[in-house]
Amino acid sequence: GAVHASDVPGTAVMAAKRPLITYTMEILPRGAALRIASPDSEAVAAIHQFLQFQRREHGTGQRP
Repeated sequence: GAVHASDVPGTAVMAAKRPLITYTMEILPRGAALRIASPDSEAVAAIHQFLQFQRREHGTGQRP
């Protein structure tokens, strides 16, 4: 609850640039992958901020 009760980095820009962001899902043998992409550099930076926050807060151990 504490993680999602805070402002998540990147989400304001992602919301503002929603029309410029695409989400593509790929089914994999043991799950799925979600590709988030944009031709807009500010949107891409916001996506990176959002994903970095998610990795850190959810303890995935993955590097950016």
